[in-house]
Amino acid sequence: MSLLSRRKFLIASGATAVGAAAIGGPRYVFAAPGSPNTGDSIIVIHLRGGADGIQMAGPTQTNAYQQLRKGAAVNNGLALNAGSAPGATFSNETLSLHPAMDALYNGLWAEGKMAIIPACGIPENSINEGRRGNLKSHFDAERFNANTQSSTSDGAAGWLGRMVEAQGSASAVGAISKGKHYLNGTATVDINDLESLSTDGGLDGFRDGEVARVAIAQMVSGEDSISMNGQRALESITSLEDLDPSVLRPNYPNSGFGRSMAEIATVLSANIGLQAAQIDFGGWDHHGNIGPQFGDKIREVSDAIQQLSADTNGLEEITVIVTTEFGRTVEVNGGGGTDHGRARTELVMGAGITGGVFGDYPDQLTRDSNGLDRNALPVAVDYRQVIADIVTARGDVADPTAVIPGFTPGNALGFA
Repeated sequence: MSLLSRRKFLIASGATAVGAAAIGGPRYVFAAPGSPNTGDSIIVIHLRGGADGIQMAGPTQTNAYQQLRKGAAVNNGLALNAGSAPGATFSNETLSLHPAMDALYNGLWAEGKMAIIPACGIPENSINEGRRGNLKSHFDAERFNANTQSSTSDGAAGWLGRMVEAQGSASAVGAISKGKHYLNGTATVDINDLESLSTDGGLDGFRDGEVARVAIAQMVSGEDSISMNGQRALESITSLEDLDPSVLRPNYPNSGFGRSMAEIATVLSANIGLQAAQIDFGGWDHHGNIGPQFGDKIREVSDAIQQLSADTNGLEEITVIVTTEFGRTVEVNGGGGTDHGRARTELVMGAGITGGVFGDYPDQLTRDSNGLDRNALPVAVDYRQVIADIVTARGDVADPTAVIPGFTPGNALGFA
């Protein structure tokens, strides 16, 4: 079993979870049977590397865009005025989706279930500089996006983990997950992928997973809180043993990301109380030749999410968020790629989402900014406001500051 196919189960007091693995694999958290989740299942897809938001949804019909993007410019973009969604015009600039996103465009967008926030990110002037780090650094931006507070701590709790706690879970116990993840702060028990559960016992890090499960069951046979949490985790593993992601897999892209999305669809379809999941999809750091590379990868994202919608009754009681650590430069470099920028494009999709384009956008695409925003799209929407809207309206969290400490939410953007 390769490292990339590892998964992790999480134990939480009041919630039992199946959590993410190492790079690339999904992480899950499940509600306890006695404390069902009343909000949506929240699925975060992180495009690791800094996905180019202007390629994803940009003013492709304007002269400024065509001149700045040169040979990497997107042609035949999908104008955002389809279906029941309102479309978006900023001054004279109409945004368009990348043509490789036609599955989403003709699906969730046309159905009015897809929100686009095209100039979203970490605002420079509202974050303490000592904790902010370098907002164009992958590592600093990843940490800040995950924990919403600091770029300097790998172990800080992630906002998705805090949301699970705010939904009614007490403090987690067990081995703390390491890495830069939105579910940091939840306790974990490692397992292999779902298909290994019925063959090797599912627990990672042991020579014989089945023997390990028997031994752990004996260790957590008491009635104290830690033992009860351990029992719930093992019950979750047992409940997943009969799930077979290979049934749905042929409908998804033939890639690691596609296989992970098929696994998430399988878990969601089983209706066993999924509260949250995270999946990383790497390879978005396009410093060169962005045109064909971006198109191929964004098609995978579009096709997989639209298939997930088909497999889950139109994302009923599910909210999917597509995010990345930062956007890219406005103008392409000499290698036909784009470098680390500022504002990114975020997508939020679900049956409970109001479709459309939300937030402000610069009146004109230009590289002539100063300081941190030079040759970069300035941040118009604080990404923490997007999180606040999601966790309150779709995550059933009464107080968003429990999820985003130190942040004072503004007016809701209107998509949730």
